[in-house]
Amino acid sequence: MVRLRVLIVVFSLWLTLLFNIERPDIIALNLSSIVYVLAAGFVIATLLLPDLSTMRLELLFGGTGILYVFMRLLAFNDGSSLPVVILIEVVLLTATILLGRLISSVVTNFEHVFESVVTGAEDTRAHSMITGEDEMNTELFRARRFNRPVGFIYFRVEVLTQAHSRTDVLFNYEAILQRRYLRNRVSRIAEAALYMNELVVWYGDNVLVCLPESTPENTAAVEQRIKDLIWLSLNVKVPTGTANFPEDGFVLKDLVKKAIQRADDATDNNTANAIRRPTSVDTGNTGTQSQLPNRQVNMFQSLQTIFGPGFPQPSRLAPQFDGVGVDALNATPYFHPNFWANQLPYQSASARYIYLRVKRMFDIGVVALTLPFLLPLTLVVAGLILLDDGRPIFYMQKRTGVGGHKFKMYKFRSMIRNADQKLAELNVTVNERGETINERGEKLENDPRITRVGKILRKTSLDELPQVLNVLLGQMSLVGPRPTSFGVEKYPLFHTERLNVPPGITGLWQIYDRGDTDFDNRLIWDIKYIEKLSLALDLQILVRTALRVLRHHGAR
Repeated sequence: MVRLRVLIVVFSLWLTLLFNIERPDIIALNLSSIVYVLAAGFVIATLLLPDLSTMRLELLFGGTGILYVFMRLLAFNDGSSLPVVILIEVVLLTATILLGRLISSVVTNFEHVFESVVTGAEDTRAHSMITGEDEMNTELFRARRFNRPVGFIYFRVEVLTQAHSRTDVLFNYEAILQRRYLRNRVSRIAEAALYMNELVVWYGDNVLVCLPESTPENTAAVEQRIKDLIWLSLNVKVPTGTANFPEDGFVLKDLVKKAIQRADDATDNNTANAIRRPTSVDTGNTGTQSQLPNRQVNMFQSLQTIFGPGFPQPSRLAPQFDGVGVDALNATPYFHPNFWANQLPYQSASARYIYLRVKRMFDIGVVALTLPFLLPLTLVVAGLILLDDGRPIFYMQKRTGVGGHKFKMYKFRSMIRNADQKLAELNVTVNERGETINERGEKLENDPRITRVGKILRKTSLDELPQVLNVLLGQMSLVGPRPTSFGVEKYPLFHTERLNVPPGITGLWQIYDRGDTDFDNRLIWDIKYIEKLSLALDLQILVRTALRVLRHHGAR
């Protein structure tokens, strides 16, 4: 703010000097009227064009120079056409352009920060229209080259706002912030239902989603899922339209036009009705669904102090809509827009690079801090195993780690000795995914091979304690996808995504669906973790894992 004030003062003094330079008591320099016209025009452009600061200097100088030369040619007989005067005029215009561009840059950055904090724009991975169109054209190029489909979904968010006239759209700051807030909120909701390679683009005040390699059927399914999530979160039906390459067009412009046309057709039929919100979704948050983050609420309080009580309340950014119930989304928090992991920001490439190198030190540091507690606990557990069933204390098994490489994972033994040889006697088998199943192919709930102490260890997850050694050896991490007992030869190609990061002792799957889902469903939790990699995520998972173990949830 200080820099902005200083620049405004300097720019004001410079313009005062420029427009009074002919006065005898200043410099008494007779300049051409062209200089004043161009300088005034550039000042207006500085205030009205927010993208002026992003233009390359050579373009600004080139455009101004062409105008100056053209106007000079028209005013060739002007008495101020001496070479020295022309040189001074060029220097003055150059200084004006540099100062104007600098102040435009500061104002634009301030507006971006202001809007990002107030509306939550910094928490989304959505692309701007310019960047998004470039990314979508890249996807279309791949689709043409490899003969693959691409789906597009257009969300007409602007119809949800309370702007009633063109004046409101342009000059009513409450209406402007409301449109931006709703656009960013819909972006976040869409991200919760999408994979990281699927694009979310701000298309003006609306949202456009690009789905690489998506058939019309899949595009329609994703559209319905996101509409349900918006309905759940904002209590409103958003008009949407879809388009697919190549069925609906061959170029981006035609595909977007088709999606917008279908959204327009749906607009008149999307009146909202009263809804019942599902309450059984565990989002991990204690606040209500409509509650803004504390950071945004604090920012609003600061802005109200600056601008007075007329500044809009946070609740006025999101209009109170009516709608109908959504029952299909109450089974898992994975797709819920208010699920705490979905609300974590996506990390930049540089942040992920730093994280992957700091993660090893983080793991060792946490293990070192907890070692005074872990060592006595390990001795107690080892003693209980010896008393209950004798040696061996540990059980070692080959597991699949990062990149598909095998390593030896350590656990406390929770089954009787020679448990593998007892399989035939019990008429059970181990399937290709390491699960013990009966003759009907059902997962065995109460395995008789588990010892008395083993039941306690599994219930409390203490059988995983020796994997701290795997962490110290660098074969595992504290947090990550769970390593599998089967090799990569049994992995469908899509499942190999989880091999990008080191396996972990705990993860999102252990917190929310441990023992309650098959491997295909477990994969979506692994992908969510990989997409949101950060130390903040690791810390939350560790804390939530400890709380879940204390409550004895999910272990079998």
